Amino acid sequence: MIEPFIPHAPFNTVRPVMSGNAVVGQTVSVTEGEWIGDPVIVITYQWYRHTIGSYSDQLIEGATDSDYVVTEEDVGFLLHSVIKGTNDSGRTSYAYASPYFGPVTE
Repeated sequence: MIEPFIPHAPFNTVRPVMSGNAVVGQTVSVTEGEWIGDPVIVITYQWYRHTIGSYSDQLIEGATDSDYVVTEEDVGFLLHSVIKGTNDSGRTSYAYASPYFGPVTE
């Protein structure tokens, strides 16, 4: 009897890494890290502002690339990115870039 192929959700094996300067006008970047999974994995990014001393994150609309240019709206917040790996079957996993960047300054 042939067993049906059940795809595994992508799995992050090497954590994403952030780099750059949390200063208005500068670019911060994040790597995708390393992933395993079957079938092909599509990587997407989403940047967030984090309120210092809280569990509160604010999605940064349109910030969906591996690079993000820091804006005036980011001043006083920490920045971080969530990387999502999705395979062709729709299975999804998330990886969180660490550490948070900031606080953002002018």
